Amino acid sequence: MFTIGKLAGLATISTEALRYYEQEGLIVPDAKSDAGYRLYRPESLQRVGFIRQAQQCGFTLAEIRELLAFANRHVVAH
Repeated sequence: MFTIGKLAGLATISTEALRYYEQEGLIVPDAKSDAGYRLYRPESLQRVGFIRQAQQCGFTLAEIRELLAFANRHVVAH
């Protein structure tokens, strides 16, 4: 599990951006430490990478949220 700072460093993104993605419902911490730190699974790094690539392709955060929701429905359905 990664803290928000570790995830941000690996994804080369600011912790503020990750908090914003969380606020927008694009990424969700998987747990919190005893000290209250957000903890993310390693798969979150791929999700952040997808979000950033989609933004570079011109997708809005709302559109990215829809893409992620579609992907989640598709994975759950199979």
